[in-house]
Amino acid sequence: ALCQLTGFKWLHSRHERITFALVTIFAAAAAAGVPAGILLPLTYLAFGAHWLISCLGPGPLTADYSKTAFGGEAALENALFVKTNRIITAVWGVFYLATAGWTVFLLSTPLAPFAGAVNSAAPLLCGIWTAWFQKWYPARVARG
Repeated sequence: ALCQLTGFKWLHSRHERITFALVTIFAAAAAAGVPAGILLPLTYLAFGAHWLISCLGPGPLTADYSKTAFGGEAALENALFVKTNRIITAVWGVFYLATAGWTVFLLSTPLAPFAGAVNSAAPLLCGIWTAWFQKWYPARVARG
């Protein structure tokens, strides 16, 4: 919740404000005693929905996060930049929804103690894919 206060010094994108709000809601729910078995999958579900819904707008979530490395606001005028980020954002959104699903499954099995480790390691694969895709896709489109 304190991250919202940094907005007085730094400009936050709408996606960061949504993320801060979600984190605050989930932290309050945890403090109120909502069981982790319910709360953990809900967090992945909420973030997956946020990422996927952002694909419907003019600038998907990852475009907001990465635009400074590609010319700032001007990057959002580049159709290929936006399309590349829309695909990346959609893949991550589906990934987070899948994470919600396998978290429910893992928490109902003897593997429950490993759910945190699995959910921490799995994004590495998506991150590796993202690093590759953001270079490969624009190059492929440029080649025709």
